[in-house]
Amino acid sequence: MFLANICANPFFPEKVEKGSANIAVSSVSLNITELRLFTNHTGGLNSKTLTANVFPVNATNKSVSWSSDDEEVATVDAAGKVTIVGEGTAEITVTTIDGGKTAVCTITIDESLIDMVWIPAGTFMIGSPDGTGGTTAEPNRNSNETQHEVTLTKGYYMRVYPVTQAQYKAVMSGEDPGNFKGDNRPVETVNWYHAIVFCNRLSMTEGLSPAYYIPHFDSTDPDDWETIPLSSNANWNAVQVVAGSTGYRLPTEAQWEYAARGDYPDKATEVNTKPFGIGDGTKMLSGMANFWGTNPYDATEILPDNTMIQQEPVLLERQM
Repeated sequence: MFLANICANPFFPEKVEKGSANIAVSSVSLNITELRLFTNHTGGLNSKTLTANVFPVNATNKSVSWSSDDEEVATVDAAGKVTIVGEGTAEITVTTIDGGKTAVCTITIDESLIDMVWIPAGTFMIGSPDGTGGTTAEPNRNSNETQHEVTLTKGYYMRVYPVTQAQYKAVMSGEDPGNFKGDNRPVETVNWYHAIVFCNRLSMTEGLSPAYYIPHFDSTDPDDWETIPLSSNANWNAVQVVAGSTGYRLPTEAQWEYAARGDYPDKATEVNTKPFGIGDGTKMLSGMANFWGTNPYDATEILPDNTMIQQEPVLLERQM
């Protein structure tokens, strides 16, 4: 009776050699089912590689093919790498060779309100030289600028220029706190709280997952955060960055300095660094940046009392 319950067929099956049976594909999935890319986020993620997961994991033939339903928007190669072609929406489909199982990722490509450039991962010396070890001390350096090696393990996008008043108003429902009015002028007279609200609202507008979460409000939506504080606020100070978020946020100190230094030989080890990443690295003069040009910074011409020598504005370039 017991044997009958576990073996309906009283005859033993024929012996099957181990590994001789094919295991058919039952399904396929993609690591990403929706993706948003921007034509003016340049130098990096104008492409994205999708990963297909074929089931069962021990299927005999796990080969797949890829296709795009609109190659004027995005193309995809045999490895699943999707590349931007133009604005619009396209469906990227992966199909298993065995069984024709499919999965789809919808790609939306348009122009962002904010121009961004890709900063590749790398290593550099953060801080400023103190005059030891054969270096030249940077004028007016602070004691907490101790040089040490920092490695950024992942690349990132960064805003090319300061956020303009026009861009700020477009995201913040017309709000313009600046004193020096002009759509193409940088937004100013904002605090850190304004900045994180701007970042999250821009992320939501562009279909990205917001980076900032405030536990007190249990939300990433700035509409749930009440009025933006004008002075220090404990609830807002407890803000957290959401792991894995795809939206905008402020760069870390290391990300900002790494990008601002630009590219130069031996960036990972050079300790005799200069104050600036443009020109010859020692000067900041009118025409080189948005600052008060009547007070130029020249590391090569500092008086003993640290008074700056005023010079005629010049434009410098660095020949590489």
